[in-house]
Amino acid sequence: MRRQIYPVLITLLILPLILAACSGDPFGNGIGDGGGGDGDGDGDPSDCPTISISSVTPSVANSGENYTDFTISGLVFSGGPSLAVEILDGSDVVASGLSVVCEDISTVICDLDFNGVDPGEYTLMVTNGCSSLRTDTISYIVLPDIYKNIQLRDNAVGIADVGVHSEESQPWILFEDGELWRYYGKNYESGGFIANAPGMDRVSVIDFGEVAMGGTNSAVRTIYSPNLGLDTGNPIGTGCLDVFVTSEYDYHTFMYIHQNLIAFRIQDIAEHSNSWTAFYNGIGPGPLNINIDAVLAADTSADLPDNSTMWVYVLEGAPEFDVERIDCTFEPDLGGVFSFETDQSFLGMQGDGPYELNDPRDIACDDYSRVCILDVYSDGSPVVKMYDSDMVYLGEFGDDVMISGEPIRLEIDDSTCDVHVVHTDGVSVFPTE
Repeated sequence: MRRQIYPVLITLLILPLILAACSGDPFGNGIGDGGGGDGDGDGDPSDCPTISISSVTPSVANSGENYTDFTISGLVFSGGPSLAVEILDGSDVVASGLSVVCEDISTVICDLDFNGVDPGEYTLMVTNGCSSLRTDTISYIVLPDIYKNIQLRDNAVGIADVGVHSEESQPWILFEDGELWRYYGKNYESGGFIANAPGMDRVSVIDFGEVAMGGTNSAVRTIYSPNLGLDTGNPIGTGCLDVFVTSEYDYHTFMYIHQNLIAFRIQDIAEHSNSWTAFYNGIGPGPLNINIDAVLAADTSADLPDNSTMWVYVLEGAPEFDVERIDCTFEPDLGGVFSFETDQSFLGMQGDGPYELNDPRDIACDDYSRVCILDVYSDGSPVVKMYDSDMVYLGEFGDDVMISGEPIRLEIDDSTCDVHVVHTDGVSVFPTE
């Protein structure tokens, strides 16, 4: 009978230790007096046992990921106000655990966000929660962000441009050899060849799945339709600088900016009829204050309160370093044409400041009327600057780690607000919500 009592006695002896550990009283003899141990709360080492980390889940992290159940296993953890989980680069804290909880004597769980933490080897440190601080550390590896520097076609062929079918969150890539590919998901893990459009290096995708293309060294335009395939049109201008689309007002509007004109292809959604309208034709500064010689790219934001106009943002490089916003008013009673006027000019200085441009590459707008500009700082590092519809600076993201190659173009997925940046090393995707 005596042997049967021993397991019960052992359990009774250990149970208070287990129950008290995460309450800041690892020895169960000082509850309410400042943290356990000898009970006097004077910082005596016996107030807090030595801890040790045995493992971490996940065993490695991805840069850019937010882990909501980041778990540290070991002995002898205790709760309390000092309980902390930190990622250290030398003595610098690069990430701190939130909602840190001592589940039991051997488990600590927290939320840990690795956004902004570059790939590399770091130190993970746990600080115990009881009164006399005890810490333990372990080496911890952060891998590259799975949504940054994604290589496509083994990087054998360079990327020319990117478009996104926002209703399906499907990115489309136009490669330098003219091949058009469709991918599924922002990690680009699956997809494949769709069509061959030689000479095209500018692309934009409308929500109905049609793809508009143009070429900087071509005078023609090409439309890809899932139902009709490729349609190569007649020359409308020399050298396409950009192409962008909208589906407002029951019309598809494919807008092309060329080296000698800015043109709209207006297609009635119901009747599938279309026409071309040029609203600027000439060389040098034009009647809309646009320096056509400096134009690099353009995009449209149609999310306006009066639902009668849309804004076209035109990005100008040297010597202007500016953004021109054009009011485009749709006139259905006049046969479905647009009237135009320059609304406002922004920026206009070269530099690295929030309201300056140094080496701009592309511009894109989302359904919230936010404007993103892909730029390169004077030190060579890439950056995406974000503004509201009136070009008030909202912030920036991206660097030479997250965008490891030479930046080329960008596009925004309106359904997720993810920004896709294509560069010479692949594609990098940035969440903005």
